[in-house]
Amino acid sequence: MIVAFFAIIYVLININQLKNKYIIKSLAINLIFILCLTSFFWVPLIETKQSTDYIVYEAGMMSDIELIESQALSINKLFAAPTEDRVVFELGPHIIIMLVFSIMAYKKLKEIKLEYIFFLISGFICLWMTTKYFPWRILPKAFYMIQFPWRMLQMVGFFFAIICSINMEQVIKNYRKLDTIIIIAISLLYVISLYSHIPYLEDKISNIEDWKLGEMSGKEYEVVARNSKSRVFT
Repeated sequence: MIVAFFAIIYVLININQLKNKYIIKSLAINLIFILCLTSFFWVPLIETKQSTDYIVYEAGMMSDIELIESQALSINKLFAAPTEDRVVFELGPHIIIMLVFSIMAYKKLKEIKLEYIFFLISGFICLWMTTKYFPWRILPKAFYMIQFPWRMLQMVGFFFAIICSINMEQVIKNYRKLDTIIIIAISLLYVISLYSHIPYLEDKISNIEDWKLGEMSGKEYEVVARNSKSRVFT
């Protein structure tokens, strides 16, 4: 739903292009292609929603506002991961450094300024949605299905990848020796400032033989399949 929202906004921004029959035809073909490509996900999702009691749909379980707010990120985690954290949510120095060039790159753009602004603003909105400062409570409950706001970092990566690519293209077009010195200086200062915050975790992964059936609930017929923090009980 969130991806569809940004896609619709992008179409509305370029509403004048819909006068072109070729554009309308392309949109229709791409819409059909996207629905077919993602049908492996949304068709079973609709089926489970209609015919099962999957836990994610139960009120107060996996899709409540309290869970979302507890999983939202603090601003500092986007720049430097605390050493005690097991998961890193940093944007990374490479993204941040390339974003800095937006100030110079935007001035040199001619034909894609509107698209550039859209992707830049959308990226920062998605970044805002990962933090504790985004008002999730004002959104419809259907959006609570996201469970973990930091999942929006995937959208951040998509939008910023486009911005960073355009920025670096503009830099390379007018590349000078002084630019090399500036880039190296910025990179070194950023990396040095974060050196003390690099997390170090000892390898504590146990052998699979150590896990026993029923360890979670005491039921011998239970199997727990895990992917990161997600669990599926059968």
